[in-house]
Amino acid sequence: MQGDYEQAESNLKQLNFDEMSGEAIFEESDLESCYNILLSSQEFRSHMIQVSAEIPSKRGESLAGAIRGDRLAPEQLQKEIDLTVDRLFVSRSTNIVNSAIASFMENYSSATRSTRLGQIMQEAAPLLRLNLSDPYFRNSESKSSTIVGFKDADEQEIKEFKALLGQELVISDAVLKPTQTSSEILIVTEYAGFPLRLIEGLEEMRKPYSRQKNAPGSFVHNDYSSLFADIIPPDAGRMEELEDLFYACLAFDLIQRHPEKLQFQYYDSLRDGYHTAILSPVWHQALEELANREDLIAALRGLLSRAIGEIEKQPSRWKGHYLPKLRQFVREVDNLPESDANYAYRTTVVGIPATTETIAKEGAIDRFRRRLQQRFQSKQKQKPMLTQSPRQVIKGEIMPADDRPRTQTQTQTRGAEDGMAKLKQLVQMKKEGYLTDAEFEAAKKRLLGL
Repeated sequence: MQGDYEQAESNLKQLNFDEMSGEAIFEESDLESCYNILLSSQEFRSHMIQVSAEIPSKRGESLAGAIRGDRLAPEQLQKEIDLTVDRLFVSRSTNIVNSAIASFMENYSSATRSTRLGQIMQEAAPLLRLNLSDPYFRNSESKSSTIVGFKDADEQEIKEFKALLGQELVISDAVLKPTQTSSEILIVTEYAGFPLRLIEGLEEMRKPYSRQKNAPGSFVHNDYSSLFADIIPPDAGRMEELEDLFYACLAFDLIQRHPEKLQFQYYDSLRDGYHTAILSPVWHQALEELANREDLIAALRGLLSRAIGEIEKQPSRWKGHYLPKLRQFVREVDNLPESDANYAYRTTVVGIPATTETIAKEGAIDRFRRRLQQRFQSKQKQKPMLTQSPRQVIKGEIMPADDRPRTQTQTQTRGAEDGMAKLKQLVQMKKEGYLTDAEFEAAKKRLLGL
């Protein structure tokens, strides 16, 4: 037991001098002075008897008898000794040791106090190097908060310390907070959340992070329910590209959704067989998993391309199969409960409709439908037109009706018929879901020359 206490004392001293953030202002002489006052050689025996008498023992036995008879486990005995010593001696030490503020003011002259205190406060700054010039980061005073806590009292050294903070270090009174203990000065700086990519040299942490994440029984995040596939998240452009692919595949039911997982099958040409890919059911986690798997991204692109190709070859498949799936997916996303893990990503998927107070925000599904529509319109324009160059009329020749030179009236009639055909085509595209109401109206105005 004596060895345990000596080790605990050594650890406290090491923490006090080497590992403390800031400055340990209690010297070795302070500790020795406190020890001699609390447990002087003249009173050592009486104090030891008092502590032994205060420790409860079973069946009225002495402390030595309880130890010899193995009545008390060593851990329980040590705990009871600690509690007894604290109860008897803590109150006696109140007036022995100077307060932290008094010790600081004694250790430094008036010319060096502000410099040293400024250095200590700087140690409350982030230990990680941050790239504050990152284009995605907007720095402002509201992103951090500083607190300087100490026991406030009507004493001269405390008044001088407060003047040092306010006049020399220009710290406002709002930062100063009263505490209950005089043995420490607490300096805390809190920072708002920021993207991990702001950390310089983050790439060097990737291997230790992966090793720790995969270690059995280990966790690397405060929130055990949050998982991150990689310490370095994909950039915004990469994530939007993956979202467009991922959510389109979810909407077309190319990725099967289950309560515990997402999965899809893909063909591995190298191994000549089908494989099942498993992703997290939480969408942002699944996207991070995809970001590190180019083979899975290529497989999803292939599945989506085949589905779009099927629609191009059989237009009826859009209205009868894929459009209902897409609409059903949008309804499910709109009706996600707040308790769902994917609730926070609804606007990313389906966007925000315009209101009198907010402008519309496009979601991944909106972008997908717009690109799908543009692709189909482009295919329509690329179809070959059966046109013939005007033939020269030979006198006496009887020409087919379509080849005869048209009068102005006939030309206007044919133009009106073409316009009606195009208008009917627009109406059909709107019915089948290729055009939104706004896009239909804009195309109709262009066609009619309005």
